[in-house]
Amino acid sequence: MLEHSPNVNMVDNQGRNPLVMMTESIVYCLTKYTDPPPQDIGDLFVMILKKTRNLDCKVKNGNTALLLLGKNMTKVVEAGLASLVFHLVDYGADIAIHNKEGQSFYLMFKQYISKDHVHSEVIEDIKNMLQVPSLHCLCIHVMYPLRDRFSLVPHLPNLIKTYLNIHVN
Repeated sequence: MLEHSPNVNMVDNQGRNPLVMMTESIVYCLTKYTDPPPQDIGDLFVMILKKTRNLDCKVKNGNTALLLLGKNMTKVVEAGLASLVFHLVDYGADIAIHNKEGQSFYLMFKQYISKDHVHSEVIEDIKNMLQVPSLHCLCIHVMYPLRDRFSLVPHLPNLIKTYLNIHVN
């Protein structure tokens, strides 16, 4: 069905694309149930990921698929789904986007690896990919705590406002 779908980039009435909806479902199952996820869930996720143009689609609270997995990293790793995070980062999901709580995947992942978790090979691969963050990522992380001051700048581009969660008119 996915191979013949006319458009997997459509969004629902809440602005969620199939990638975000699937990620929300995975996270919901990981947090509410003790049964392991089906074996082929990762393959389905990657199929949707490959066809998705907007990897950084946000839900109301500002979370993207990557942020949803990052917020639940311990459960994701315990379920053997850390490869989903790897694929998102590998396909270009933005690690610098902050949600409405001020969290970014980059910071959440750094906090996760600083704790005493057993690190799988996939976690080490993600760590290596994030070892040298882009200048873009570093700039957003430096600016974010000062976003209240930046909001006073009269002609701040909408892209900057979006990254800093400043209300865009």
